[in-house]
Amino acid sequence: MAPTIKKGDLVLADKARADLIANGLYMVEHMRQRTVVRLILEPDGTVTRILDNVDRPNPEMSRERIEPYIIGTVFWIGGER
Repeated sequence: MAPTIKKGDLVLADKARADLIANGLYMVEHMRQRTVVRLILEPDGTVTRILDNVDRPNPEMSRERIEPYIIGTVFWIGGER
């Protein structure tokens, strides 16, 4: 997620807000690995994962595919700037 999140940054996520209700940063867990993803809700109901790496395409997926993995909404990122 660089440059949004740099190596060594601390990320806080609200586990009480694990529903995909708005565009933003979400903490997801898949196969015991946690990561932060930027998700955009499209008007047709699909979800686009926006990558900070402009050399890679932004994958689209169904809402049903991503929602089970969301464990919280990111609300704070801190580290050396």
